[in-house]
Amino acid sequence: MSARWDVEWHKVTHAQLLDGCCVGAMAELASLTRPDLEDLLACEDKLTEFVATLPQMAAARNQCDQLAAQNEAIAKASLERSNEYERSRDATIRKMEELNTLRTKFEEMTVAQQVASEKLAPGNIQESLLICAVQSEEESEKIAENFLQKRIDVDAFLGEYLEKRIVSCTFLTYIIIFLF
Repeated sequence: MSARWDVEWHKVTHAQLLDGCCVGAMAELASLTRPDLEDLLACEDKLTEFVATLPQMAAARNQCDQLAAQNEAIAKASLERSNEYERSRDATIRKMEELNTLRTKFEEMTVAQQVASEKLAPGNIQESLLICAVQSEEESEKIAENFLQKRIDVDAFLGEYLEKRIVSCTFLTYIIIFLF
């Protein structure tokens, strides 16, 4: 790792030296003799070693190492949280499915309640009672006709006729109660 960083930092530092950005590096270079400077220019390895020993390079390398460690810590924390995020996402999906199921049930029950409300509305009950009363009345008239045409005997007539008349009168009574 050290050799890799040395080469990369050598490139960066060399460019900065050419641009005049590293004042500290210039001071280090100024302290060298002319033959030392010529050796640095002639030998790439010596130049790389010189650049690697500069205090600015050590500080930059330390800063880079710190940033790499921070990035690694952030990456580990993200990986640890990814499981938590997955669980939260799955829980949210389950809750949404449950919500959709409950919403569907609610809508079905609302429709059923509306149908029951319409069916049990006083006007509809009154109409149903009237229809039942009219049907009982018609059935009692048929029983009376059958008796008059001698299709049924007196006992059967009395039992059936009275039963239908009681039902018809009961329905009519309920209608009157609903009206008032």
